[in-house]
Amino acid sequence: MNTISLVGNLTKDPRLISKKKQTPRAIFTIAINERYGKDGENEVTHFAQCTAFGDLAEHIAGSLSKGDRVVAAARLNPYSKEVEIDGEDVDLTMTAFTVTAIGPELRFAEAEVTRISKDDDEEDEVSKKSTSKKSRKAAEPDDDEEDDEEDEAPKKSRVKSKAKKKAKEDDEDEDDEEEDDEF
Repeated sequence: MNTISLVGNLTKDPRLISKKKQTPRAIFTIAINERYGKDGENEVTHFAQCTAFGDLAEHIAGSLSKGDRVVAAARLNPYSKEVEIDGEDVDLTMTAFTVTAIGPELRFAEAEVTRISKDDDEEDEVSKKSTSKKSRKAAEPDDDEEDDEEDEAPKKSRVKSKAKKKAKEDDEDEDDEEEDDEF
């Protein structure tokens, strides 16, 4: 299977096509800038026509928009297309990309991930959470480590209470100054 990584910007908002009894699909284009020459003074832009299917398509349409910089893993889908150029029919080999994974490119951006679960999977997730809690309890630290954690907790709360006291004193000082100004 031919797989490629695409890094570029979406040229417009992804378009979600969802028809009854058909798998939803998202159609979008990724603009990929390629710099070449000495010190990258020349630039050419490639436009990759992309399609994604199913849940991925719905998540893309709901999460990404025009201008977003993305990283996509895609399968190459070459196909032939007959076009007319200068009055002559010419067979061209075109390439489309079926995206199997995509996300924001985080070099110049930040993202917040929200996990989405299906209704059918909720029971599985609940059981996983309860299992992971049980496994955490089974792997409890030694008594010495527990003592260290208990020592740290009061220190943190003391720091917070000192900060709160200082803020409270500052507020009281400001209130006193305002009262002096009134008289």
